[in-house]
Amino acid sequence: MEYMWMLHLLVFIFGYTTCKTFYFLKSTRTSIATLQKAQICALYIAVCALEHYSTAQEFRIQIMKENDYSEQNIQAFKHRVDGHVVKLKAKFIKQIIEAHDKVFKDIIEFTDWPTAMVFLGKNKKTVQNFIKRS
Repeated sequence: MEYMWMLHLLVFIFGYTTCKTFYFLKSTRTSIATLQKAQICALYIAVCALEHYSTAQEFRIQIMKENDYSEQNIQAFKHRVDGHVVKLKAKFIKQIIEAHDKVFKDIIEFTDWPTAMVFLGKNKKTVQNFIKRS
């Protein structure tokens, strides 16, 4: 009987520790899911921005042709814009990767633009849900 208080204390400590552990695990899963959805949404927004950028480029080329710009000027414009797009893609991916703390570096499934597009393709349903809710 005299050890009963010790048993109650041990049961309390076990329950408290178990509760904290499960809360930590649930919080970790939630954090990882939130980061992955943020990555997906950010990549989708970047793809949309680049699509609009491409449309603007085509519109500008059309205007250049209407105003009788030389083919050399048009090709130089295309080359400059394409180089800018390549730099934007690399910088965007770099910024996403650098935004993650050391703890979450392992959940990043891409390292460059092509692997990011594969990641976005694998998560097509999440993108579709994002579009439907907007």
